[in-house]
Amino acid sequence: EGVSPLKKQMGHFSAAYTTTMVVWCIIALFFPSVAGAESIPRSEILHLTTQYSAYDASPYVRIFQDPERNLSFQSIILKYKGNSGEKINGNKLIFNINSSPYWIVCTVENKSNQHWKLNLGQWPQGTSGIANRVAFFSEASPELPILIDGRHVQHKLQMKEQGKNIIPLPLDTMQPRIFALYVEPMAGMPLSLSLMVEDEKTALASSQQNELAYRILVLLAIASVCGFLIALWRHQRAIPGLLAAYTGLQFLAYGASDDIVPLGNNTAAIYIDAIYAFTCLLALELTRQMFFLRDGE
Repeated sequence: EGVSPLKKQMGHFSAAYTTTMVVWCIIALFFPSVAGAESIPRSEILHLTTQYSAYDASPYVRIFQDPERNLSFQSIILKYKGNSGEKINGNKLIFNINSSPYWIVCTVENKSNQHWKLNLGQWPQGTSGIANRVAFFSEASPELPILIDGRHVQHKLQMKEQGKNIIPLPLDTMQPRIFALYVEPMAGMPLSLSLMVEDEKTALASSQQNELAYRILVLLAIASVCGFLIALWRHQRAIPGLLAAYTGLQFLAYGASDDIVPLGNNTAAIYIDAIYAFTCLLALELTRQMFFLRDGE
């Protein structure tokens, strides 16, 4: 009995469909970045070109909360490609005062021959807060982070050319890549950061400007402390000495309170709780001394 032309066509179609699905399964198994790139809309990929030296990554970012601290980068990638996660409004990430970890995920494609860095900013850019733990992941090696840092991390894994709140982006040309920044904020302190992707020259200039501003603050703090100590020596009163100690502690707290990705080990950030506690005690004692100043005259 002969086979109808329609059944022959259906048989050819089924064979072609099966072959196509097998090929795509092989691609997804051995080349996950190629198969996964199609699931991310092109409008959500940050394209880096030579047209600009800095890009705001905020519109391309999605945020995932991890209150149970049990998510891996691989599971985050699946959620991200499934179009879940929260987008942000504005050009700043602002988190509340609890210590629940966050995953900040973005896809970046380098269409230039330049090297790029993620700049989270410092105090002059509105960045504030401290990270107990921070890790940076790349889709190129999803099993292990390429950076591990933070004030509670003893065995750090730092990247070459890493700076304070500056993370180098390992990118291949014309290859979209998913990156994720895992941040576990310090409880009790709001966390705010910017997300700028800058070329090496711009990132270096930003770092130098922030370093200059910090050095100016150091000089002002030293001058203030010296002035209060001179007043203490001349007048033999407790208030100038308390003001000197208060100014010094406030400066230490200020310098450590934008430490998201530290440069080396920041002792002030590690003991920031004690610094704030002593600062509050000094403020109370100053208030008491000022209130009873006339009684002591």
